[in-house]
Amino acid sequence: MNALLKVLEPTRSARQDSFFIQRKNNMYQLQHIQFLQIDVERFLYFYELGMEEFDPQLSNDWLHLAEISYTDALYAEKKQLDWLMQDREKLQSLYIEVLERLAQNATRQQNYKQAILYAEKMLREDALWEEGYRLLMYSYYQLQNRSLALKWYEKCVKLLKKELNTTPMESTMVVYDLIMG
Repeated sequence: MNALLKVLEPTRSARQDSFFIQRKNNMYQLQHIQFLQIDVERFLYFYELGMEEFDPQLSNDWLHLAEISYTDALYAEKKQLDWLMQDREKLQSLYIEVLERLAQNATRQQNYKQAILYAEKMLREDALWEEGYRLLMYSYYQLQNRSLALKWYEKCVKLLKKELNTTPMESTMVVYDLIMG
């Protein structure tokens, strides 16, 4: 108990009541604290608000809060816990959806440099997330940089072939045709 209190409240004096833990005789319980939030709950809360919002600017505000609430993969240091894998992968997928919507909103607002930043973050999370390549291709094309748009298409094609032995989706080909247009 002393070790736990030293971690939770390193500046607490000995025998001083804890802010987080309530003691009654030989029993302990966590204090009910309204502002105490788990980062996953906070991320999911902002995710829901951002995804449900139709106005791109308001959506961006909520989604940006979700983005900064996602600190890393769930319990990243516990790589061998199989029971966490499904939750970890689900949260990562939702995080990529946040980045995707932020990039799409930036594209709608013709803020192509911002769209590029979000799309690159998406691909750092999952190199096979094809919408990330489409957003990069389209954004670079809109910024009059056809060569970079085509390089991202080539990366997409090579990676899909190597990892999944498949070709890009039709929507990716539509963006490619626009660039070649």
